[in-house]
Amino acid sequence: FLRPSLIGAAAPSGTILLASRVVESVGYLAIMIGAPTLIRHFSSGPDRDRAMVLWSTFMPVGSSLVMFGAPFILHYGWRELWMLNAALLGAFAIAVWFVVPPRPPRDDDAPVPKIRLIDALANPGISLPCFIYLFYTFLYFALTGLMPTYLVEYKGASVTAAGTMTALMIALIVLGNVLAGILMRFRVPLWIMLLISFLIIAALSPFIFSDFTPLPVIVVLASVTLVISAMVPGAIWAALPRFSNSVPELGVGFGLLIQTSNIGQLAGASVMGAWAEHFGWSAGWAVMIFGSAFGIILSLRMRKIERGQSKSRV
Repeated sequence: FLRPSLIGAAAPSGTILLASRVVESVGYLAIMIGAPTLIRHFSSGPDRDRAMVLWSTFMPVGSSLVMFGAPFILHYGWRELWMLNAALLGAFAIAVWFVVPPRPPRDDDAPVPKIRLIDALANPGISLPCFIYLFYTFLYFALTGLMPTYLVEYKGASVTAAGTMTALMIALIVLGNVLAGILMRFRVPLWIMLLISFLIIAALSPFIFSDFTPLPVIVVLASVTLVISAMVPGAIWAALPRFSNSVPELGVGFGLLIQTSNIGQLAGASVMGAWAEHFGWSAGWAVMIFGSAFGIILSLRMRKIERGQSKSRV
């Protein structure tokens, strides 16, 4: 992560900049798989669920910080932002070196289970949460990815105001992540949190994209939608350690989760943009209903898996 950021900051051309981002993505994938696996290793029981919920806040916190950093970019330039990012990465690397204890030596005679992707997909406790997360990220980026454009082109907001309002919406998502942790503490089933999230998205989307909804109300409704639906990441990140049969399978599961998330990110904004171009922003609710319907169906399926796990423990 650190070296590509430094290379990107000094990139003499767009090709070098894109190449540095490709290398960064390798580091990103390693962290997305390694960090939650470490959390699983150093935590247990309810503490593990709360730790995974806390981990799930990385996306809204990072996204909102970057969006709030727009004035920094305008004042100093994007290269300075890359350098600042590299400095932060270096500080985190040093912190990890001193804080995270080394793994205890393992018995060389102990076999290391080999988990293939097809094996992880065969476990519904791994594959189903990943596909649920795909539709969540699809909906998340369909709503937030083009929200500034929607507010500027369709609701007459200024570019600065639209960017600020969107950043605030994303920052509030942390509240939804925390809410998921609180509900887990009271042993609320994961499938209920998932179902409520997708139902809220389906219920409020028609009003968010309505011709008759004023701008302040749109901001409030979109914020409520993002906060409530943010229970999904908390529930999903907590679900994988519960349903995985081994640490290697969990690592494969987290890798699959990141890939489905990337598919949702790409598809969400792309589909919403194409749909709005052909049918207008006022028809954007149809995209949200489409994704929510799949989320609701999969959440109900998650109910069976979660109940099956509870029975097996009894």
